[in-house]
Amino acid sequence: MALPSWVLSARTAEISETEAQAAFSGMQTVELTLPTAVASGPVVTRYLKTAVEPSPEEEPPLLLVHGFDISLALEYRRLLPLLEALGIEGQASAFARLLEERARQPPGRWVGASLGACVALDCYRAEPGAFRSFASLAPAFFTPPPPVLPAPLGRLLLQNVLTAPSVRESIAKQAYHVKEDQTEDAIRCGNLHLSRAEWEEDSLEWLMSGAARTATSRRTWQSWARWRRSPCGVARTR
Repeated sequence: MALPSWVLSARTAEISETEAQAAFSGMQTVELTLPTAVASGPVVTRYLKTAVEPSPEEEPPLLLVHGFDISLALEYRRLLPLLEALGIEGQASAFARLLEERARQPPGRWVGASLGACVALDCYRAEPGAFRSFASLAPAFFTPPPPVLPAPLGRLLLQNVLTAPSVRESIAKQAYHVKEDQTEDAIRCGNLHLSRAEWEEDSLEWLMSGAARTATSRRTWQSWARWRRSPCGVARTR
């Protein structure tokens, strides 16, 4: 198990969901050296992947980018076993891991959920050669971005709203269109990262940066968007 030290074992022990426990056991850690414009030193990140070897026919892997305020790429913990059963090489990770790896290997098929779709667009701008194709799931670039907040207001929002139990429960449930999947374990998975000491400061920096406003304006090429409540599910965008 390669969970970070700030994930309390007592918290993970409360979660009985099979897919979550498998994700905890299968999580991998890697240290990346990124360009100085991105990071001032080595970056440690964690990711999940299917137990499928790269295709000898160079079939591109599926690269999954999770959304905002999500614990450790667990957003895809139920999808990865399905991909594995189909023999599809897939990886769910922080964008830095995906971008660094894809820059050294053949292009992949990217999938971004919510804000992860915006992150994938940023990755495309930085390294277009890393992309064979791109699909977005309920992409955040169709949603009006939040205003850039000054530090005092941002901290109040984080301390009194985004950490409130009722708000955390609502955020966790929104990730599951099927109500039967909106379990207590799902909510616990969605809150694991709140134990990280830097969560508040990192979230505050993001809220103040205007990054969401910049990302949601980038709809510059044709792609496919998947909406979880749509009967047909697919919309073509530019």
